[in-house]
Amino acid sequence: MFDGKQVEVVDEYTYLGVVFTYNNKFKRTQKEQTAKARRAMYSLIVKSKKLRLPVDIQLELFDHLVMPILLYGCEIWGFENVKQIETLHMQFCKQLLRFKKKYTKLHGSRRIRKGRNVSVY
Repeated sequence: MFDGKQVEVVDEYTYLGVVFTYNNKFKRTQKEQTAKARRAMYSLIVKSKKLRLPVDIQLELFDHLVMPILLYGCEIWGFENVKQIETLHMQFCKQLLRFKKKYTKLHGSRRIRKGRNVSVY
């Protein structure tokens, strides 16, 4: 009871785009944010190809347009599953550099970031 009214008990509740569940897991929120960020990433790729933007500009746009979508609410859900973040970033870098599927396994320590040379050995 709150203020004389019965409070409904629910399994999940969405507040400002973050899904709170009864078990305090944020996997659904992370999946939804990853899906939204993936759509933004593919939109960025399409527009970048049309405009023939250089790689450094595309990486900068990814950091400013896609990462905020992916990390929305991370202060609440934390970084318990950063694999989704790394996977999405790696997908972007692979498409950006047009790697073939058979050559796409890169070690995690060789990330492609702005201002660094790409080294695959």
